[in-house]
Amino acid sequence: GFGRMGQILAEELNRAHKKFIVVDISDEHLAKAKELEYFYICADASNYSTISDIVFKNDVKKVVLTTNNDALNLSILLTIKAKAKNIGIIARANSYENIKKFHIAKADHVIFPYQTVAEVAVEYIGNSVRFDAIDNILVQKESITIDEIDIPKGSDYIGKNIKEIGMDSLGVTIIAILKKGSKENFVFNPSQETYRFDANDSIVLIGEEKGIFKIKDEISRQMI
Repeated sequence: GFGRMGQILAEELNRAHKKFIVVDISDEHLAKAKELEYFYICADASNYSTISDIVFKNDVKKVVLTTNNDALNLSILLTIKAKAKNIGIIARANSYENIKKFHIAKADHVIFPYQTVAEVAVEYIGNSVRFDAIDNILVQKESITIDEIDIPKGSDYIGKNIKEIGMDSLGVTIIAILKKGSKENFVFNPSQETYRFDANDSIVLIGEEKGIFKIKDEISRQMI
C-alpha cells in the first residue's frame, strides 16, 4: 500500500538506504512511486500468486501492510504467516476493534495510527519542552537518523557507562537499550552514569549519521 502512510515509510527507508519494493494497484500511487524513483510492482497483493512471486521466491525479511483496508491486510498477513512464519510483518489496523485480530493472526507489530497520534498529544501536553526538542532533531532529515547497534561479546564497551564512551561528543544520544537484545527487557532513556553495557545489549541511537557510523566502525574494529 502506497498511500500516505506508505509514502512516509518509503521516504524513511530510502533515507536509511534500505532496499524495499512498493506493491500497489492504484495508478495514482504508482505514478508517485515512479516519480520518486522507487522500485515498484503493479499487482494485487491479495492474490496468492503475487505474494508467492514477491515474498516467497525472494529473500524478503519484512513485509509492511499499510493499506486502509483491514480485511486486505489480514488476508495478506494470514497467507504469509501460513507458509513463512520467520518473515516479520508490521500491519496497519484501521479499526480499533480489529487490533486483536491482527495479534491473533501473529502480526509481529500492529500500528494503529489514531492511537499513536493520541499518545503523541499526551506526550506534548505532559512535557512540551522535551517533545519540541525531539521534534526539532527529527525534522533535520539530511543528517539526523535513528539506528540500532548490537554490542557483541568482547567489545570494549562492555562494563562501561554511556558517559565513559563519550557519545555526546559525537552528536549521538542513546534513547533506549534492549538488555541482551530482549524486547521484554527494555530500558528507556538510560542513565549516563549508572547503566553499564553488557554483551549482546542492543542500543537505540538518535543523532548525526556520521557519529552513528563512527560508533559502528569502532565496534567492528574492536572485534578484529
